Amino acid sequence: MDLLRHVTFFVTIAEERHFGRAADRLGMTQPPLSQGLRRLESHLGARLFERNAREVTLTPAGRALLGPAETFVAAAGALRRSALEQGDAGSTVRLGVVGALRPDVVAALAAAVRETAGRGVETAVAPTVDLADRVAAGRCHLAVVRHPGVLSDLAAGPVVRLPTRLLVPADRAAGGRVRWAALRDLPLALPPRAHHPAAHDQLVDAVARRGVRPRVIAVEDDRAVLAAVAADRAFTVGPDLAPGAPGVAALDPADPIPVRVRAVWHPGTPPDEAVREAVLAVLRAEDRP
Repeated sequence: MDLLRHVTFFVTIAEERHFGRAADRLGMTQPPLSQGLRRLESHLGARLFERNAREVTLTPAGRALLGPAETFVAAAGALRRSALEQGDAGSTVRLGVVGALRPDVVAALAAAVRETAGRGVETAVAPTVDLADRVAAGRCHLAVVRHPGVLSDLAAGPVVRLPTRLLVPADRAAGGRVRWAALRDLPLALPPRAHHPAAHDQLVDAVARRGVRPRVIAVEDDRAVLAAVAADRAFTVGPDLAPGAPGVAALDPADPIPVRVRAVWHPGTPPDEAVREAVLAVLRAEDRP
């Protein structure tokens, strides 16, 4: 159990007095927020809130534990700030990105950060869950993550919709076209759900709304995705991983499914505003409303 994350849920709900507003502030949906609170209550052995149709109020136990919880969250933030301050002088900017970004977009982000910051850039490719933890722990200055996702107490930029393509076995795309219904017998290859739970579920639901309810298979990297598609074992929705790859047709469906991403950082140790704007400019250039 990530105690800091779950205590942050508690403090945010207490401040907002509303689960929906707390979920919006944390950059997540309401069901996982409620589930996280229940896990914390089970861990502490105390009920923290009373809920009815109109309001959320603290229980006596919740009122007693709110102060220590706020102190815990504040101390964690101070530790993060100290860690970044120790490593910042003359150091590189640590940038995190998710694998849903095309390689040329990752290169554009790194170049924009380097030019704006005037410093070197370390770029790490990792799942949303891992990147959010790195930013929260002070091991990453800025990250581009999938949306929606659990962001705890991180600050976030606007949601950007990136274009995707439908990658299918080449012999199923006669004339460069394919109908969603023609893919019903194929599994959908995606990164493991644990990497981006909410975004993963949203994409699977979007495919289902297009008349395909596939079995989902987890693939760890782009090579495994391309191999599965080329072997007529799966299809996927995402960036064009390798234009012209044998056995793989990359199509632009009439009803595309965008990937949503956003930049995140810790509000206690934000990167320079110019760096944030440089990252957002690269993402906006890819935005497909």
